[in-house]
Amino acid sequence: MGRRPSQAAGEAPLTRRLLFSPDALAEVEEAHDWYDSHPGDVGARFVRAYEKLMTRIASHPQHFPVLYSNIHRARVQGFPYFFLFRLGDSTIQILACFHTSQDPKRWRGPRFGSS
Repeated sequence: MGRRPSQAAGEAPLTRRLLFSPDALAEVEEAHDWYDSHPGDVGARFVRAYEKLMTRIASHPQHFPVLYSNIHRARVQGFPYFFLFRLGDSTIQILACFHTSQDPKRWRGPRFGSS
């Protein structure tokens, strides 16, 4: 067994706990329901892409670009969605799941710690 390329020798990756806001959970469920209502396995593919992204966010949150302040953005591979999240000392707050066609002004405001 070799070590991962992004992992220094003798250093275990730090995995932070993901905490979802109620809004983010509702948005993920809405996106999944929409894809699941279409023919084929697109709903299942969305779930796999989502789970893979959450694993990456939990283990390497610093690899995702900062949108503003301490809020990072992560795209769902193969789907027009991205997540906004904020790093804590031992947790990651998942703030939102946005479709890329939504108005970027929705990313500001009290929900994200800005006005």
